[in-house]
Amino acid sequence: MRVVSLFFFIITIAVAACSPEQSRNPRLLQAEAVCLQQPDSAIRLLNGLDIDSFGTEPDKALYALVFTEAIHRIGLTFSSDSVIALSQHYYEQQGDQKRSARACLQHAIVLYGQQRYGEAFRLLKQVEELADRLEDPSLNYELFAVLGDINDNANNHPLTLDYYHRSLQAARQSGNKSWMARQLNNIATTYDAMNQPDSLQAYIERCRPLLDSVDGPIRATMLTNMGSYYLHQNNLTRAKECLYASSQITYLDKTIKLLGDVAAREGHSVQASDYWSQVLQSPDYAISMDAYAKLIDYYNTLAEQDPAAHRMASHLSQRLNRLYRDRYEHNEAAAILDMQKQYDEQQRERHQYRTVIWLLSALVVVVLALALMAWYYLLTHRELVQMQRQKKRQLRDNSRQLKEVTARLHKSAMLGQPAADEDISTLQQVCFSLNPDLLSLLKPLGVREQALCLLIYHHFQPSEMACLLMASPQSITNMRVKLLKRLFGETGGAKEFDRQLLRY
Repeated sequence: MRVVSLFFFIITIAVAACSPEQSRNPRLLQAEAVCLQQPDSAIRLLNGLDIDSFGTEPDKALYALVFTEAIHRIGLTFSSDSVIALSQHYYEQQGDQKRSARACLQHAIVLYGQQRYGEAFRLLKQVEELADRLEDPSLNYELFAVLGDINDNANNHPLTLDYYHRSLQAARQSGNKSWMARQLNNIATTYDAMNQPDSLQAYIERCRPLLDSVDGPIRATMLTNMGSYYLHQNNLTRAKECLYASSQITYLDKTIKLLGDVAAREGHSVQASDYWSQVLQSPDYAISMDAYAKLIDYYNTLAEQDPAAHRMASHLSQRLNRLYRDRYEHNEAAAILDMQKQYDEQQRERHQYRTVIWLLSALVVVVLALALMAWYYLLTHRELVQMQRQKKRQLRDNSRQLKEVTARLHKSAMLGQPAADEDISTLQQVCFSLNPDLLSLLKPLGVREQALCLLIYHHFQPSEMACLLMASPQSITNMRVKLLKRLFGETGGAKEFDRQLLRY
C-alpha cells in the first residue's frame, strides 16, 4: 500500500512539474478578461501596480502582457520593450502558445514604434504562423489590423487592403460590431487614399448600418469618410454635415483637412487656410503634404499684392521640401516591402522543402507498402502452394485408402463375410472427405443406411451389399426404395434410387 501511495505521489509531482505555471491572481485574471473589449477598465484594475508589485514569475508575465495590451488598445505606446520582452520570454518557455502569440504581437508593436522594423516584422510573421494553428478570431483581428496599419504607413495599398480584409473576416467571426466597423472604416479610408470613390462608397454603405452601434473615434472616422465621399460628389452641404458631426465627437486630422477643402470650394479661402494650417504637423504624411501644397497655392495667389504672402509661400515650400526629405530618409516602405519579399521567399522555400519531404515520405510509404504487399503475396502464395500440395497429398492418400478399403470390402463379400466396422468407418471418412456434398445429402441417415448408399455409390452389387450388411437381398431392395422417397422425394424402384444417387 505504501508503494502504491508513493507511486501516485511521484506521478502527481511529475504532472505538476510538466504543467505550465500560470498566474492565479484574481485581479490580473479579471483585467485580462476585460482587456480585449474594455482596455480602460483593465487599466483601472491595474492602477497603482507595477511589475515589481508581484513576487512570482507568472504574475509578472501576465501583468506585463495585459498592461501592454491595454495601453496599446487605448492608442498609446511604450518607449522600452523590456517589460513585454519579459512576458514573451516567459510564455515561450512555458509553452503557452496563445499568450506567447499575444506577447509577441505586443512586443512587435513596441519595436515598430522604436523603428526597429526588422525585429518587429519577424515577430509579426512569427505570430502569423502561430495564428494559423490557434484559430483565435480575436488574435487574428488584432494581428491583421496591425499588419494592415504597417503597410498603410508604407503606402503599400494592395497589402494594406488584404490585411484589413483578413482582419474584417476575423471581426465577423467574433461577432464584434465595433471591430467590424473599424476595419470597414480602414478599408474605406484606404480606397479614399487611392482616389477610388466608387469603392469608397461601397464600403461607406457597408459601414452605414453600424453607425448607431459605435461611438468615439470609430464613429468619427465613419462620418469623416462619408464627408469625403460627398466631397467627391461635390455635395458640399452633406459633406459639411458629416464633417461637423465628426468634429463634435473627436479630433481627426483628416476631418480638419477636409473641412478646409470644403471651405475652399465654397470660396472661403481664409477659413480654408486656417483649417489646413492646423494639420501641417499631422503624423499622416499624405494629409500633411496635401495641406502644405494647398497652403502654398493659396499664398502664391496672394503673392502679387502681398509680399508677406510670397515670403510665407517660400517658407512653406522649404518646410515641404524638408518634409519630403525627412520622409525619404525615414521611409520604411522599402524596408518593409523588402522584408515581406524576403519572408515570402523563405516561406516558399519552406513550402518547397516540406513538399519535397512530404513526397519523399510518401515515396517511402509507397515503397514500404509495395514491399509489404510483395511479402504478403509471397507468403500467401507459399501458403497456397503448401495447401495445394497438402490437398493433393490428401487426395492421393484418400484415393489410396478408398481403393484399399473397397478392395477389402469386395474380398469380404466374396468370402461371404460381413463388413468390418473399421472398413465401414474408413469408407465413410474417405468418401465424405472427397465429396462434402455427399456428406450433406447423407447426414440425416443412420450409419447402416449411409453404408448402403456409399456401397451403391462405389458400384457394389446388391448381393455384395446384402452380405456385407448382413441383410437379405429383398431388405436391401426395400431400403433403396424407401431412401428414394426420403432423400429425393420421388417414388420408384431400387434401380431408380441407384441412378439418382450416382447422378448426385
